[in-house]
Amino acid sequence: MWKSKPEINRSGAVRSVARRRRTLAARLAVLLLGVALIPAPAMALNFTLEIELDDGIMADFGNVEVLESGGELDFTITLTGELGPKADLHRFYFNLTSVFTGLGIKDTNAPSNGSEFVFSIDPSVAGGAGSSFDYGVSFGNGGGKKGNGRLKTASFTLFADQALGLGDLFESSFTSGKPGIELIMAAHVQGTDLVGNAGSETVGAGPPIPEPSTSLLLMTGLGLLAARRSRRSLRDPLAAARD
Repeated sequence: MWKSKPEINRSGAVRSVARRRRTLAARLAVLLLGVALIPAPAMALNFTLEIELDDGIMADFGNVEVLESGGELDFTITLTGELGPKADLHRFYFNLTSVFTGLGIKDTNAPSNGSEFVFSIDPSVAGGAGSSFDYGVSFGNGGGKKGNGRLKTASFTLFADQALGLGDLFESSFTSGKPGIELIMAAHVQGTDLVGNAGSETVGAGPPIPEPSTSLLLMTGLGLLAARRSRRSLRDPLAAARD
């Protein structure tokens, strides 16, 4: 015997969809409020000191981490063991893409009984193979009088009258060779034994590696998922009612 198909209660399904939409909208509002209340994540870049400028030797000589925080840039320069056990950070060089006023450094890790780190403009680049940089920081005299010992790590915060960002670091310098080596920043190191009869080396950094904020990516993913569910309910309210 032929039986008719049961009728779908469309008005009930639509009411159910409406309730789901209101619930989804409330959840999205809470999600967006949570994102707004999260402090702006600090962003960081890593630069590898990977090329010795005089002889072109490639190795992982050290790392420069730059953290953008509150309109200032926190630098941490760290040597690996490639330059020898007596390697000592003496100077660091870098550029900025724009002209800033009131530039200076603070919050250094200079020993309290040693010499202060000194910020300079248009420094003379030791062992830089003809390269030049806009700015430099001197880390003291190593084991000399009132020196800072053999520094394997040096850190400081760069500030200015204007807000600084990671993008301000992408001004290149070049060595004098043909073709010249493109550099973003460099460090001069004393007490090295990389090359015979050379007691110091200058090593340069290439392109950086970004570190995105995982918390921001997570919140963005949740928002996209909720938005996709909302679009699906608009296209097919009955399908959304069955979820």
